[in-house]
Amino acid sequence: MEKAYENLLVWQKADRLAYEVKQFSGIALGSLREVEYLLGFCLKLQYLTQKEFEALEQVRKETGALLWRFYKSFCSN
Repeated sequence: MEKAYENLLVWQKADRLAYEVKQFSGIALGSLREVEYLLGFCLKLQYLTQKEFEALEQVRKETGALLWRFYKSFCSN
């Protein structure tokens, strides 16, 4: 009986951790949307050159793709 209880505790902690990582990933995705807006805003105000914007936008897109796949991996559970 004790072993079953220990397994239950481990499962509950793992489930909670997965939930927290999913929440954190969702917040990170929201922050990435803010970065997208701010990059465009900085370009419009000419704080960035077109070349700088394109380089940063490429990094943002790559980061977004990785983060989205990571987030989706928790949604299927």
